[in-house]
Amino acid sequence: MLIQSPGGNLSSSKGWIAIFPSSKGSIGGRRGSLVVAAAKIHEILMPKLSATMTEGKVVEWTKAEGDKVKKGDIVAVVESDKADMDVEVFYDGYLARIVVESGSSAAINELIALLAENEEDIAEARRKSIGLSSPISPAPAVEAPKV
Repeated sequence: MLIQSPGGNLSSSKGWIAIFPSSKGSIGGRRGSLVVAAAKIHEILMPKLSATMTEGKVVEWTKAEGDKVKKGDIVAVVESDKADMDVEVFYDGYLARIVVESGSSAAINELIALLAENEEDIAEARRKSIGLSSPISPAPAVEAPKV
């Protein structure tokens, strides 16, 4: 399934990378933009998979941090209120940082991972991602009643 943030046209120019807008966790102090000289880093956001969906759960990451990915590769499986869906990437590059771990939830359009177009940009993406996540923690395990 292809996922694109509403109104999230991606464009780049020298020194500036315009990326899909994020509802929380702006990078570099500019909401929806990441300023890194010559680095091309893209946000992967929690997709809205249904009209009633307000948050989603990352069921699993099919790629690990540092893995090389190609446009169209599935990097995660997300659970909505209706079904589990695959999350694909729109660029060739490297899965630089997983912000929302498997089993955790995030609001729609919230940052769940960062993709770096070049291997050299992985460290920069990781550095910029420190402190960005505010995922909704998984619900605590509840013990079954003892009979």
